Amino acid sequence: SPTLGLIMIAGGVIDGVTLSLGFGLDVADILVGIILSVGSFAVKLVRLLSSVVPQGLIAGITERKTRVAIVGASFTGFEVSNILKRDKRMQITLINEKDYFEFTPGVLRCFVEPDHFRKISFQIPRMNPQLLVGHANSISDDTVSVQPLRSGVSEETVPFDVCVLALGSSYSGVIKPGKQEPTLHDRARTWQEASKEVKAASTIVVLGAGLVGVELVGELVCAHPEKTVYLIDRSKEPCKELPPRAREYIQKWMNARGVQLLLGTSYQAIDKKGAGWACTLGDGSVIDADLVYRCMGAPPRSEPLKASPLAASLNPRGCITVTDTLQVSGSERVFAGGDVMLHAKTGEVKSGWTAENNGQLIAENIKRLVEGRELLTYPEGIVGPGKRIPEMCVVSLGKHDGVFVLNNFVLAGSIAAIAKWAVEWTLVGKARCRPLASALMGMGESVIKALFSKAQPPAASDHPPRSSPCKFKLAAH
Repeated sequence: SPTLGLIMIAGGVIDGVTLSLGFGLDVADILVGIILSVGSFAVKLVRLLSSVVPQGLIAGITERKTRVAIVGASFTGFEVSNILKRDKRMQITLINEKDYFEFTPGVLRCFVEPDHFRKISFQIPRMNPQLLVGHANSISDDTVSVQPLRSGVSEETVPFDVCVLALGSSYSGVIKPGKQEPTLHDRARTWQEASKEVKAASTIVVLGAGLVGVELVGELVCAHPEKTVYLIDRSKEPCKELPPRAREYIQKWMNARGVQLLLGTSYQAIDKKGAGWACTLGDGSVIDADLVYRCMGAPPRSEPLKASPLAASLNPRGCITVTDTLQVSGSERVFAGGDVMLHAKTGEVKSGWTAENNGQLIAENIKRLVEGRELLTYPEGIVGPGKRIPEMCVVSLGKHDGVFVLNNFVLAGSIAAIAKWAVEWTLVGKARCRPLASALMGMGESVIKALFSKAQPPAASDHPPRSSPCKFKLAAH
């Protein structure tokens, strides 16, 4: 065979070299014999594998892998990465502004218990997938331009066959990490400083009575009941996205703990005043505060697309609009999920739960894209035809109380706090690929989706079916 012929030629070369170096025929014969034996064994092994292993697996050893660039390493990005890294056909580059993962829904406790950060974060491994710590400057049809955070390093270009945009959203303040916190040590130091500020404050204002603002107030009043805490929002009820029973429980809980609820109230300005702040309300009254936390807005972090060919996919708020297959509008090789994207058909509330489900469908559709199969649509591809993903949320009210919501089912009290701890432990463990946590989370998700998936509203005539024809196929490598 050609392979054996090459081995014989190599043996002849070794023979000639050893003789020219004066080692004699014995040494040359030994070396040639070794080469022929090893080569013959290798040829037989490959032939044996070819007869018992699917041809695609053997071919995949020599083919170039599909290059997948994942921008962002929170719930969506990490879910896609952890699913695809088990697929030998994929070569994954994970691009992130920090070298760690943190469980964002659990960070609010760090304002009063900074050491809690160690329980909800971990260092991202540098390999499998390859991690590139840096800021994504721009995204084209087939490359991501990244400015590494290492000093003195010029911009790098990461080519891709498929890209996943999981850029997330931003908050003012420290609730979400900034560019000045690229390492786990930097972020831990931030929480130590934030906790000291809270301890030193007497009056604290929280703007926004959504899920984040309510949880933050809960942590503050439980850890520091002596402090005056205001919660201000235009809405007349806290957490307006939750069922009535959950809203009522939260409001009674806060009234019982002396929270100054200014609901149905707007604010005009937040101005620096000495060492603190002056919060001017809509009626002109002013609240003097030592600390002010803005827990509203959360704009999507879609800046890399604004000067790219994909800019047309951005809506006025900056969300990336996607098709039902979670592909970015106008592109067949770029997907988006999590806080940064808008899926008009579902209009789902953004959370770690929904972001993780986005990632599951994106990972499956990338595999289908590589194979040339029809792509699944969201959310039917996750929960089945005619259904939508259950709405699930856990709101902490300090360490020992809370509200658990699953569709219209509401569970309040200490058992909800236990549920929040369980979700936190399993999700962080799953992100770290720990077998027990992954197994428990997988079983829990399957049960919830099987028992609580809601009926999908009647589809409009322009909604595609459960599977969407794959018009685009990655070139064979």
